[in-house]
Amino acid sequence: MPQYVQSDTQVSQDPDLHVIEDQDITLKCSHTIKNYRLLIWYKHIPGLGPEICAHGLDSAVNAHPRYSMTMNKSSFTTQLHIKNVRGEDAAVYYCAVEDTVTLTH
Repeated sequence: MPQYVQSDTQVSQDPDLHVIEDQDITLKCSHTIKNYRLLIWYKHIPGLGPEICAHGLDSAVNAHPRYSMTMNKSSFTTQLHIKNVRGEDAAVYYCAVEDTVTLTH
């Protein structure tokens, strides 16, 4: 019989966002994890593996010059800012907190 783990921990993001090319956008994420070790934003294009956009705890490491991540530890939020959105940015973006993603390079 399978065992299930119940948790009140939650990560939530904005729903679908539709933009016009060359706009600047901000994706928002909030969570309830008090003692997290890492925040990660990544994008997923169907048919390809996930790509890390930015990650960090006290300061962000941005993987692309047009992407920047901000964090607010006291409000348990993070945002991914994308400047001058292009067609290549069309994807599903995920916010991950703590151990939900293993970061490898």
